[in-house]
Amino acid sequence: MSMGQNRTKCFQMIQSTYITKITNLTKNKMQLENLTSNETEKIIIGHLLRFGNKPIVVSKISDIKNDFFFNPELQKVFISIKSIIQEGGTISAPIIREKTKIKSELLMDCMDTYCNNFEKNIDMLKRYADRRWLVQRSHRVNNEVENSDIAKLMTTLSTDIVSRIRQLEKENVDIQSLMGEFFETQTRNAEAVEKGGLIGIPFGYKYLDDVISGIRAPHYILIKADTSVGKSAFALNILSNVLNENKRVVLFSLEMSKFQNIARILGIRTKIQPLNIETGMWINEKAELEAKDKLYKQDLTIYENKRYIDEIITAIYAEHADKPIDLVVIDYLQNILVDDTRYESYTISSQKIQSIGKELNIPILVASQINKDGNARGSGDIDNHSDFAIKLEKGDMVGELDMTVVKNRHGMLNFGKMKFDGGGGIYELS
Repeated sequence: MSMGQNRTKCFQMIQSTYITKITNLTKNKMQLENLTSNETEKIIIGHLLRFGNKPIVVSKISDIKNDFFFNPELQKVFISIKSIIQEGGTISAPIIREKTKIKSELLMDCMDTYCNNFEKNIDMLKRYADRRWLVQRSHRVNNEVENSDIAKLMTTLSTDIVSRIRQLEKENVDIQSLMGEFFETQTRNAEAVEKGGLIGIPFGYKYLDDVISGIRAPHYILIKADTSVGKSAFALNILSNVLNENKRVVLFSLEMSKFQNIARILGIRTKIQPLNIETGMWINEKAELEAKDKLYKQDLTIYENKRYIDEIITAIYAEHADKPIDLVVIDYLQNILVDDTRYESYTISSQKIQSIGKELNIPILVASQINKDGNARGSGDIDNHSDFAIKLEKGDMVGELDMTVVKNRHGMLNFGKMKFDGGGGIYELS
């Protein structure tokens, strides 16, 4: 069979599969009316009528697109509200009624709806709009598929889907929206600090929390040290502290097995040597059982076989889509593989880690070896990529660690002395 015949056969198979999928979809005979929620649309309008001039609400208005509304009258109301907000005017039911010529009963019905989670209702509205768009686009494809070049049609459909995603996930860039978001974040941070807390998740170490105010998204935190100083142990101590804050952590361990990591976390919490836990010596049975029970109930995911940077990135995407991640820990950078030279691989891995942290808005903590100059092993770009860099060195006494914040994008640096306990836990020395 010639190459041309192979290509034709391939396209015929794709066409057959694609037609089957589209046919199965359209056989459901889902009417667009069933792909909407009039109640959700009323809730959104009611919330805007009540609180549309508040900065927190103004910051969310650009997240709502006109086509999210299926009800044409409610869509007209939304467009009017949006134009008033953008012009800096005051929102009221009489003004909206005058602009849209909508019946008073509809607006009063919207005002009577109750909304306790504005963002959740926006997401619901978006999902209904996405379903309608997909069904409409699928019907169009079904009508075109028999008389079109299937490869070209699939490319067009893919482009349409990407365009739709980009349109719906457009970044807020206008100062009005940004100021609203800034006000919301500022208020939340002020409330946390007023209660004696931190902006982010506590590291569990005052030396760090004082200058960084906790682990915050999308910060890239670098823990760097020479071989056998304690960077993995320090990373696991922070991981254990974050788990104790009821947060979700995903660990990529490129040096130790899953079970070694579990033993070391249990050692940190019980002060029992991890090897004694691994070998079942039951030095303190009660403490070990309590630690196991607590760890069992916490939200920790451990990967040990993701060696390539793209595998790690894909796993982060999948985990975050399944349930939002509060912290990613990677131990350690120089063991990540890419299809380049060793020197280039460190830089490429670091760039991709920085990018996915910003894209998904999650903090990532990465352990790294250092070179003779004290920088992360590889190019100087790795230190530049990080938002915070913490350097560990052996202290003057056996079992002591010198911890130095050598980089902080927010300005303040710090130094502190730490010490290992019997199980691998690290505590601060006053």
